[in-house]
Amino acid sequence: MNSKIGPAVLAVLYFFSVLPFPGCASGKRQTAASPASVQDTFEQREIALGNQIHSQVLSNFYLYTEPRLLEYVSKIGGALAGHAERKKLKYEFTVLVSEKIFATSAPGGHVYITTGFLNFLDNEAQLAGVLGHEIGQLQYRDPRLTDSKKYMDALAAGGAFVGGMFGQIGALAILGLIGMDAITDEKSKEQRVVIADRLALEYMVAENYDPESWLDVLSKMTRLKDQNVAFIFDYYNLRPIFHRRFKQFQKNFGRLPLQDKTLVTRADGFVSATKGVREMYRAPA
Repeated sequence: MNSKIGPAVLAVLYFFSVLPFPGCASGKRQTAASPASVQDTFEQREIALGNQIHSQVLSNFYLYTEPRLLEYVSKIGGALAGHAERKKLKYEFTVLVSEKIFATSAPGGHVYITTGFLNFLDNEAQLAGVLGHEIGQLQYRDPRLTDSKKYMDALAAGGAFVGGMFGQIGALAILGLIGMDAITDEKSKEQRVVIADRLALEYMVAENYDPESWLDVLSKMTRLKDQNVAFIFDYYNLRPIFHRRFKQFQKNFGRLPLQDKTLVTRADGFVSATKGVREMYRAPA
């Protein structure tokens, strides 16, 4: 592992240096509550926080608004989310206009994917892998998501710092860090990615998508030429690709219930639905 601390890592460290950890400094005793009520309250706060973050995203990013594509992405994402453990989250899928190959998630069930990522993919099963991974990231309940105001203040400070260095997508990457346990611990970060991969595969198989398509996406990223690496820089820092990830992928793949399954990739439907996006990036003749 590279021991140098790059600007992306410094940005993350800065963000979490201003991020409060509720309950650590307070001497107040908490009122006892049933596990169900505590969970409901937690999810209500997480959803409220996610809505605040989402409002900032809407005001700072250009959104792709073609109804057919939005319906297509939401339909796929909604079907995958139907198999997720956290049923009370308000899963919502947003397409951002950016040439960067990027996807992330924010508290409460918000999932974001760029037009650049859609242009990078080849079929619907690959899209299901990307969305499934982000849905998998959202299954972790972070106890720090309890004070919306403090979190938004920290987000504003960290986002401004990162945005000044990396632009909009760099700032948006901060959102994906929220909800990750011990993000400054590289081992914990990698473990979260591995777990989200496993969940993505399970969601894909439940919807009859070829789960190997998610591996195809990751492999395709590793084969990008030098001049295109900048397009995945932010995503790679957020969802790193490492040897153990591929190794664990193979193990999880071997455990999937694939017997009597008719698996699909649906390339034609994907190409048709993303035609408008592809025209945005088509080189002039």
